[in-house]
Parts: sequence; C-alpha cells; structure tokens
Amino acid sequence: MPGFPDDMPFFDEPSAPPARPASGHAPSGIAARAMAARQASAPDYLAGLNPEQRLAVETTEGPVLVLAGAGTGKTRVLTTRIAHILATGRAFPSQILAVTFTNKAAREMKQRVGMLVGEAIEGMPWLGTFHSIGVKMLRRHAELAGLKSGFTILDTDDVVRLIKQLIQAEGLDDKRWPARQFAMMIDGWKNKGLGPSEIPEGDARSFANGKGRQLYQAYQDRLRTLNACDFGDLLCHPIRIFRAYPDVLKEYHRRFKYILVDEYQDTNTAQYMWLRLLAQRPEAAPPSPQGGGKGRARSNRRKHLLRRRRRPVDLWLARRRGRQHPALRQGFPGRDHHPAGAQLPLHRPYPRRGFPPHRPQ
Repeated sequence: MPGFPDDMPFFDEPSAPPARPASGHAPSGIAARAMAARQASAPDYLAGLNPEQRLAVETTEGPVLVLAGAGTGKTRVLTTRIAHILATGRAFPSQILAVTFTNKAAREMKQRVGMLVGEAIEGMPWLGTFHSIGVKMLRRHAELAGLKSGFTILDTDDVVRLIKQLIQAEGLDDKRWPARQFAMMIDGWKNKGLGPSEIPEGDARSFANGKGRQLYQAYQDRLRTLNACDFGDLLCHPIRIFRAYPDVLKEYHRRFKYILVDEYQDTNTAQYMWLRLLAQRPEAAPPSPQGGGKGRARSNRRKHLLRRRRRPVDLWLARRRGRQHPALRQGFPGRDHHPAGAQLPLHRPYPRRGFPPHRPQ
C-alpha cells in the first residue's frame, strides 16, 4: 500500500502514565479499579492507535470495512488486527488469509506483522498477493484444471509470442491483427473472470475477422498442452475449481477463519469473485413461519400419515379385489375368518412394523 506513514515502529514508543485523580488518591470502587486494570493491561501493539483504529482492530467478529484517506494508517490497522487475532488466540497463523496487490506491499506487511508477533509470521503461508496465493491453491489442485502441479507461468513476452504463432497458424496477417493487442484483450476478459465461451459476442467478433473466440479457445488449449498458464489463469482456474468442486471450496472454508484484504476498493471482478467464494459460507436457513416453510411442514405431515395408513388400505383393497396381500401370507387372517359385518379399523392406523392379530368380537 503506497504512502505508509513514517511512524513504522508504532509499538516501541513509551506510553503516557495513566492519569490520576486531582485528589492524588487511587480510584476507588469496583468499576474504577476494573477500568484502571483494563487500561494497564492493554497490549503494546495497541499503543498509538486512535479510538477508531482501535475499534477496527478489536472488532474480530463479522465484516469490517475501513474507509480512510491515503496515509491515514489503513495498513497499520490491518497488520495490527492480525497481531491482535494471533495474540488473543482466536486463530492460528495458518488460519489467516491476508492478501494485497503488489509484492512490495506484501513484503512490508510481513515486516510489520513480524515486528508485532515475532516468529509467528513464519507460520503464515497465506499472506501475500492475489496471484501468489492463487499459485499455491492451483498447484494443490492442478489436476482439476487439466494441469500438472509443476506447471509454468508465462510472462507477457511469452504470451505475445504464443498468440502470434496462433494468429499465423490461422492464416491471418499478424501486422493487421497484432498479437500484443489480442493479449491485452485476453487479459481484460480474464480480469472479468470470462472464459472463451462466456465473452460477449461483440468482443469476440471485434478481432481477426470475427475469430476472437476461436483464437481465445485455441490459446487456452495450447496452454493446457504446454502445461502452462498466464497470470489471469492464477485466479480464473481456482474460481472454476471452486464452482465445479464444492468439496474443495469447503476445505478452504474450514481452513480460513479470518480473511483480510488490503486496498479492497481496487479489486477487479475476478479478484472479487475469488474473495467472495472464499468468504461466503452457505448456511441452511431455518424454515420461514410464513410461506414455504409452513407448506413443507404440512406436506411432510401428510406424507407421514399416508405412509402409516397405506398398508391397512392396501390390505383392504386386496380383499375387495380378491387378491392375496403379502400381509395375508404372513398369518394375518383372511376374509373367511371375519364374522359377518366385521371391518378393519382403518380409522386407527396400525404401527409401521407388523400388524396385531385380529380378534373377532
């Protein structure tokens, strides 16, 4: 995050002594002593934070969005919040996902957290940029994307060279249809999380005489053949894996207890989709007292009653039609064993397992 404040070592500064009452005596009363003990036991990493920053750091349940100008300490709040989560034992270092945009910002975040928590920063493998964390996830599940775990990542020059070969293979003029221009189009589509079959028809027809979609698909097939991917695939492949394999997504839901994002307002569509899949945990909603929930409860009760009544009714129909019901072959008395006018007690359902022997009156 650009514009870090100069007060980097924000926990070494000597803290001001607690204020004493004008009379010179210590505060009396249970509430006053508890407040004094709370202020005296405040951790060092909270020193120097203003009330708003401290509130954002100590709020560990539910979503928190910090809105502030440049150089006001947003990254400081984020790193201090990580230290607070670790110091209070709410999560292990490996259960925190902290992402930013540039490698420089990620290194400075690690330095700040390391100054606060010490060696615990070495146990935070999920602190880095979007693409560095996407690489870790993709290497763990490369087979689900049609790749091998040792895939290579192509830089911009390699991508342009590969696209130029594909354009020439299609018999197109690579000077009229520059490969670098199409590489920028592909990067824009992947930033929106769009695959070859999902791009708009107008964008597909705007390059290479309407062959944009075909070239995009050929490019993805060639990457898969070479066991390679570009920077856009580092997020697009995990997104498709999460959508196609819910068990993989649930694994990361169980892994990450806290997700922190630096410069969240700069996320593109693919980064937002990636974060949303990791952050949203679907929960079964309780049935509503009105509408569908009540109807489902009534339907389930009806099915239960019909299931209990079905066997006696089937037995009665079998007797009316002169057939032998399976219950009759199990020792249940037939029509000849009933006296004249005897009927089955259909108004009182039998238990689901077995029938009581009929005793004619």
